[in-house]
Amino acid sequence: MKEDSVLDYMGEVNEVEISLKKAQKILMVLVACMVVFNSAMFIYLSSEDPSDDDLQVLATFSIFYILLGFVIGTITALFPYKGLEYSRKYFRAALLSIFVMQIILAALLFFVWITDGHKSTVVVH
Repeated sequence: MKEDSVLDYMGEVNEVEISLKKAQKILMVLVACMVVFNSAMFIYLSSEDPSDDDLQVLATFSIFYILLGFVIGTITALFPYKGLEYSRKYFRAALLSIFVMQIILAALLFFVWITDGHKSTVVVH
């Protein structure tokens, strides 16, 4: 029976950390893309000339969804994942929560566009 050495364990930990960091970078890019997409859809659906109130609502919702994602990430990070410590799981869990909420928001904005929003852009001759 062969015992695992400390170096083998350290190699496994480093591989897990490297893969988590890559996944976090990808998630950050995806979250940023979704925030930009949702912001553009919100401005497009609000009107042709968005007012200051529309932009203030957009900023408030963007900040709210990000903060809510970190709160949900706090709870989500409590679930076991690859034997990692809470501090290592927290940022990933928060990013995943924010990404899921942005996907839901995009689906809602798309539904609004399908049901009502695109009618205002049709030009009748």
